[in-house]
Amino acid sequence: METIRYSALRLLALLMTIVFVEIALDAAQLRTAASARPCRVVNATQGKHFPPDSGEALAAAIQTANPGDQLEITGICTGTYTLSQNIDLTGVSTKQFPIPTLDGGQTGSTLFVALGVNATLTDLTITGGTGTSDEFGGHPSFGGGILNVGNLTLIGCAVSGNRAIRNGDGGGILNAGGSLILRATLVSGNVADNEGGGISNAGGIVTVAESSTVSGNIAGDFGGGIKNTGAGVFTIDASTVTGNRITFGGGGILNRGTLTVQNSSTVSDNSARFDGGGIYNQGTLTVNSSTLSGNKGVGAGGAINNRGGIVILNSARVSGNENGIGGGMFNDNGTLTLNSSVVTGNTALVNGGGIYNNAGAVNLNSSVVTANIPDNCVGVPGC
Repeated sequence: METIRYSALRLLALLMTIVFVEIALDAAQLRTAASARPCRVVNATQGKHFPPDSGEALAAAIQTANPGDQLEITGICTGTYTLSQNIDLTGVSTKQFPIPTLDGGQTGSTLFVALGVNATLTDLTITGGTGTSDEFGGHPSFGGGILNVGNLTLIGCAVSGNRAIRNGDGGGILNAGGSLILRATLVSGNVADNEGGGISNAGGIVTVAESSTVSGNIAGDFGGGIKNTGAGVFTIDASTVTGNRITFGGGGILNRGTLTVQNSSTVSDNSARFDGGGIYNQGTLTVNSSTLSGNKGVGAGGAINNRGGIVILNSARVSGNENGIGGGMFNDNGTLTLNSSVVTGNTALVNGGGIYNNAGAVNLNSSVVTANIPDNCVGVPGC
């Protein structure tokens, strides 16, 4: 009798253990499902809630929004999204999901802003994009994270972990003739297989302002951090371009349009395998009250390589840059004018530690070129 009672108790204990294990497994599965589908969206303008899922909640919220509505996003919304009317997307951080994110899931540009649309993104991370293929279907892909042909403002956002594949431009963002404003925004860790690892501006207007940073981006050819081309107008205002790198030229920036660096901005610690560790310029470049420092290459022009363009420095500082020739700056068939500026502490492996003028005009107006290695200037009158 005791043996039967003991066996029964053991069986009951075993059954209870199985039940508890199943309950625990079910709870774990529910938690996993919840963590895999954390996209929550509220249309704050309409007071409408969209239930959590993997990303369709945001697609539905965008589709049903009226022009000018504000959508509040929590968690990670996975998918590619098109903004075809005026709209604001705002990230809402929670303890469970502290980083509101749009994740392209490696299936195209995470976000496309259509022509004529006014859109604002606030406190969002844009990641996981691989760009949009051209209209002929396959090569290359542009705007890894964001493709903008409208009017887009990013406030307190992060654009990171995107790639423009198949020889594409604009690993983080491609602004194709639109208007793009970055305020207190980070563009970091993006890759362009061709040019413009962080941001590529093709004929539009871009302003990077209010302590924004373009850092740690990579491009296959030119413009590790930024590419500005065509009729593009690009302004860097009180912001930083740092730690970007490139195979050929313009570790920090490739400029073929109009570029202004101003208001205590910094272009620093960028690298190119060859020319223009900081900036490779073939357009019009103006540097106002800003610093170019610590940029490196093994070709020509540590801070600036000016190839047939126009460069004007006003109250600027060029220091601590390195390259083969023209440790600070290299000028070839262009015009380089320094007004009340300082070029110091730069290093060339061969010569022209401060400025190397291969061909073209260099004008020093109330400016100082000093303490460069192994010399200050080559081919510069009055230096």
